[in-house]
Amino acid sequence: MRNDVTKQPMDLYEKYAAEASAVGGTRLKFVKGVFKIGDEVVDLNTEFVALMADVAQCWVRFENGKLTHSLLYKLADGFEPCQREELGDPESTWKWDRGKPRDPWALQWLLPLQSIDTEEAAIFTTDSVGGSQAVKALIKEYNPRRNMGSLPIVALKTRSYTNDYGPQHAPIFSVVGWTAPDATGSPPIAPAVVDVNAAAVKAISDKAVAESAAAAAAPKNSDTDDEIPF
Repeated sequence: MRNDVTKQPMDLYEKYAAEASAVGGTRLKFVKGVFKIGDEVVDLNTEFVALMADVAQCWVRFENGKLTHSLLYKLADGFEPCQREELGDPESTWKWDRGKPRDPWALQWLLPLQSIDTEEAAIFTTDSVGGSQAVKALIKEYNPRRNMGSLPIVALKTRSYTNDYGPQHAPIFSVVGWTAPDATGSPPIAPAVVDVNAAAVKAISDKAVAESAAAAAAPKNSDTDDEIPF
């Protein structure tokens, strides 16, 4: 177990603003039992400070492999993600992928991290069940200490299990220590915020309703009424 360290997290707002990324930050992903940043494997037991004030969920929408919408909900701001039905794109409009219709929207967890060794920042991004469980388990461990002014130091680990699809792997963020508390002993109080996503969701939903109404009113051609998977 690592003892408290004095290294403090960097200002992610400045870092991510400087990086021209759709949702922000270098991505850490868990792929087939391996942590990766890009194509580079990140070793197990690599340690990071988990920047819990910036943990978020994010609705993302992709079309033809490109990000078209992103709606970010930080836990610290107190806003929960909207319901999938509010985003439009009903199942009847989904494009086909690998033999079945694929939802263009996905709800991701975003866990910002800062390397203990290099101080470089990365965001663990996942929409899998195992990845979501790993983030929630870390939140559960952090919750009793969230007003103490320290942040968890985590080591990257994995677990294995078997289900109907065979052997599976899931990530684990194992808490091995905590950063030293700041001078006040508690994190700063966040200012009041406005849920800017609410307006964005309404605009997306209104557009989807209008497009559906227009499609319903359009004349039907009997030669082209069959749905074509793509």
